[in-house]
Amino acid sequence: MLSSSITNCLSSSFTYSNLIDLKTAKTNLESMEFFGLTEYLHLSQRLFEQTKFCKLFQICSFQIYLEQDLTNNQTYDYLKQNLTFNDLNQLRQINSDDIELYQFAKKLFFQRTCQTLGIACQ
Repeated sequence: MLSSSITNCLSSSFTYSNLIDLKTAKTNLESMEFFGLTEYLHLSQRLFEQTKFCKLFQICSFQIYLEQDLTNNQTYDYLKQNLTFNDLNQLRQINSDDIELYQFAKKLFFQRTCQTLGIACQ
């Protein structure tokens, strides 16, 4: 989702920040008819069922991914129990652009969920 026009990552002037164009990533996300969030797989499934692709081809299930939900929760619990406060802060700092994009995606996801499924949201 994060996009870039960089062709040579091995140059001496390359920095990680060159890879990230947060504005472009947000624009790309907004232009997608569908995207889901792993921790909200059941809502993601319901949104996917409303896409043109699903309605046209009648291929509307991603049951395999829904079955992985338990594994994702177990991984989160493990990390939560085994990372220190300092570890978490360092990870947040290193991944600040990813966190901002995720927060944007989550907000957009719930706006679409409310609109598409007719759910009253705040």
